[in-house]
Amino acid sequence: MDICEFFLPFLFFIWIIPRPIDSQIVGKKENFPPKITEHPSALVVVRDNPASFRCRADARPVATIRWYKDGEPYQGTNVDDGDLFFLKVTNNQNTGVYYCEATNYLGSARSNNATLDVACEFVFLFNETGKRGWEA
Repeated sequence: MDICEFFLPFLFFIWIIPRPIDSQIVGKKENFPPKITEHPSALVVVRDNPASFRCRADARPVATIRWYKDGEPYQGTNVDDGDLFFLKVTNNQNTGVYYCEATNYLGSARSNNATLDVACEFVFLFNETGKRGWEA
């Protein structure tokens, strides 16, 4: 019996044994900290109309998204799956600078700032001559 005949069955046995290290690497998904994938955009809304900001983050495990207004945690209840809804935008309550923050146990990520402003409403006045106020 030469050396090849002796080691060949041994090498074959080692080669066909399941390798748990390789099988773990192939199916394993690594956890990672949040990264903002969709930043909120600035909004200009006519008073008493609805508005919404959108924020999305990629993370594993899934990140929790929280909103901030003017640097303080937003206290409203209009948050759903990363979106912030306003049923009726008013001048004093809703205008400001908003951003979202996504957090999981590996870290956090902050979005860009987005402002919410109320559009001006113009009232056209006519005098008795039928001309607009600025034409009189």
